[in-house]
Amino acid sequence: MGTLEDGVLRYLLKERGLNPDRELTFVPMGAAPQRVIALSRGLIDAASFIAPQDIQAQKLGMHELLDMSQLGLYNPASCFATTKTYIRSNRDTVARVMRAFTEGIKFYRDNREFALKVTADFAKNNDPEVLNASYESVIRFQDKTPYVNPKGIDFILKVIEDRDPRAKTFDPQSVVDSSFIQELDKSGFIDALWRK
Repeated sequence: MGTLEDGVLRYLLKERGLNPDRELTFVPMGAAPQRVIALSRGLIDAASFIAPQDIQAQKLGMHELLDMSQLGLYNPASCFATTKTYIRSNRDTVARVMRAFTEGIKFYRDNREFALKVTADFAKNNDPEVLNASYESVIRFQDKTPYVNPKGIDFILKVIEDRDPRAKTFDPQSVVDSSFIQELDKSGFIDALWRK
């Protein structure tokens, strides 16, 4: 409750004409693996999942109600963040991290079997269907040139504006620094990386 996932779900329900505070009861059930178990045992009626738990839920006989990835929304669930002070004091370090990140995106796409092995080790799951779904999910949503997508910030601000009215007037550009990716892009580094 109060998490980004909770806010996104409430937003989507409102968009579809439901009042999440009156027509549904939200029950905190923990992380996705615990939600799969709770759903399979009938302790809850619905839950949200991403790969690989969505595949696990389907294998247990659950049915997809809504595929949020097909809604044209952009949810920046994972991103790099630091303070302006750190950037001023450690610009070279931040630049090297962003360079490594862009190289990592390319490596991930080019080395599927290695990526699947690492994912299997991390997730403690060797099911090829689950692993492939996880890999495809990353490939589908990770841009080759990882600029901050303003649609993502706008979406998050809409999600939280009921809880925090300041979101309605917040300027996203006050917290976005695209200069590192711009420098890599303009230098030709990213184009050269993808030509390899």
